[in-house]
Amino acid sequence: MGDFFPARLPGPAARESGGPDATVTALRMMDHSIRVWDADQAEGLKLANDASYIFGAAVLLALQQMQQDGKLPPPASPEWDRFVDQAAAGDVELALVVMVRDRELVCDERVARRFAQAEPASKAAPVNLTEDLRAMGLM
Repeated sequence: MGDFFPARLPGPAARESGGPDATVTALRMMDHSIRVWDADQAEGLKLANDASYIFGAAVLLALQQMQQDGKLPPPASPEWDRFVDQAAAGDVELALVVMVRDRELVCDERVARRFAQAEPASKAAPVNLTEDLRAMGLM
């Protein structure tokens, strides 16, 4: 497969003392690109591109799909602002999980431990992060 070169990803490892968290910065860019799009499409596109440089295009598209599916709050909304504030407080983290044939998870050890601790989700009741956050009083 060739040489392996680890990628620098946003998250706790990217935090610098007193500096902005790359994940929060990209979430804010993503949101601001939506807010300015109607008035200035060039600025909206620049912000979306900048967010994709931090996250990678696939992560940005996955987040947008989660918003469309109602699993994350909609952009340019007070709920999204609260979600970003939670990320800034360290209560939200993005993690890469690779699912191999619906049987095997390939991910960071910390994430794997979290999956192992979680109870299996009921197939009858799909998860809706927005509703769960509202039920907990976080939105």
